[in-house]
Amino acid sequence: MFFYRKILIIFFCQFFQWRIEVKALAILITLFISLWQQAKENPYITDDLNALDFKATLISFLTIFAGFFSYESNNNIVEAIVLIFVGFLNVYFVLVWIRKIIVIKIGLFSKYKHRNCLKFGRKYMEKLELGDFFGFFFDF
Repeated sequence: MFFYRKILIIFFCQFFQWRIEVKALAILITLFISLWQQAKENPYITDDLNALDFKATLISFLTIFAGFFSYESNNNIVEAIVLIFVGFLNVYFVLVWIRKIIVIKIGLFSKYKHRNCLKFGRKYMEKLELGDFFGFFFDF
């Protein structure tokens, strides 16, 4: 489900002629199920990638949920509070994303920094262990 959530969200938005509230509720249900499966299965190899995907889905859920308040409100103060809340969530996620990506990259390349990756002879390829390198991104 976590790999198909974006397809389902686009499907709900584009191909159903529902009211906006019903579309948002369908998206919230999709995101909630995706959050539940993400927490249960941890589909990525590293904990950092799992945490990033979980936080991205959670912030998407909270953004759509906050949109309910903005959509139904005729009060400018409530709309301003929702806008600040959603802006804060997105800035927070970007900062977390930058930090996690730096941690992932440093951890990945510090593991292989003592190896000469520019030489492609047989003994260098055996030392490089490309399965470990690509296994970081893809589960072989």
